[in-house]
Amino acid sequence: MQTFRRVLIFVLVLILSSAGLEFVIAQPSAMKIILKEAQNEKYDTVILGQSHGETGFNPVVFDDEMKANEKSTATINCSRRLLPLGDQYYYLKQIADKNNNTKRVFFEIDPTYWQGKDAFYAGRDANAISICSFFDKIDYVKTVLLNRNYNDTFFNYCVNEDTIGNNLKYVKCKLSRDYRNNDEKAINDIYEAIGVSKAYQYIGRGYRKGVARNDSEYFVTSFNESKVLESTISAFDRLRNYCDNNEIELVCVISAIPIARLCDEKENYSEVHRYFHEFCNKRNIKFFDMNFVKSEYLERLGDESDFTDKDGHMMGTFADRQTKALSLIYTNENQNEFFYSDYNQLLKSIK
Repeated sequence: MQTFRRVLIFVLVLILSSAGLEFVIAQPSAMKIILKEAQNEKYDTVILGQSHGETGFNPVVFDDEMKANEKSTATINCSRRLLPLGDQYYYLKQIADKNNNTKRVFFEIDPTYWQGKDAFYAGRDANAISICSFFDKIDYVKTVLLNRNYNDTFFNYCVNEDTIGNNLKYVKCKLSRDYRNNDEKAINDIYEAIGVSKAYQYIGRGYRKGVARNDSEYFVTSFNESKVLESTISAFDRLRNYCDNNEIELVCVISAIPIARLCDEKENYSEVHRYFHEFCNKRNIKFFDMNFVKSEYLERLGDESDFTDKDGHMMGTFADRQTKALSLIYTNENQNEFFYSDYNQLLKSIK
């Protein structure tokens, strides 16, 4: 009995210590706030993806354009930077299980997340377990966390150069009334706490608007079909099956990236387009590669005007143009007319 008590006390101390460290070190969660908004049944259209989707599509502009084309939508952008594809299924499930009005999903594909190491970002507001219902938490642990390093499994925080020095801002943000009430007003405070407020502003409905250029270095990762993870494909198919089973239309989109990346042979972008075009066709899913949209429908003004960085996070002005183009393509019966037929035509138009 004495040994049992000691073990129990040790476990309780470990749990309390971990919870305390997570509260101080882990980033405040914009995801939990956007989730509460997305579960409102006034929304019937959800945008999913990672950071390129988060900055690349303005839901208000999309709804306005759809209305102009005599279609009615109410859209929210639930893309989250760094969120692994496997977590996107849980995110969508938490939305659509509560919001029975969910009719369509635009899923933004970032090829970077489809190959290489299957990522997990502890403490970065980039995993879905914190927002899951009880039974989905159990499924998440079984499906995702048990395949991770034990530190990731048990501790949702990570000490690194991004967190050191920002902890007081994290705590202040988490203690605020807006944050505790899941009010969208708290998200700009979150941007301030994590150090992105100079380049981005939160506009609402999940949309992160790019407002300033940041020339941070970007590391090229050449795309290769053989490096696409089977676990990633399985995760996508799980999301797709959820949409099919709940009569939700799924549309895949690749957000436009900088001209410098499109022209860099090391990026192997023609292979990116070929692979995902065939991937979606096999699954009977509409696929729009916004890089292939003809210039008369999506005007480029140059990388420094259109993007906040070399990676491809958009300025708000280009995001609005891309969103308008997406709406126009989506509502048109002859969708092929909006796209260049091959990669060489695309390069010729750019140059």
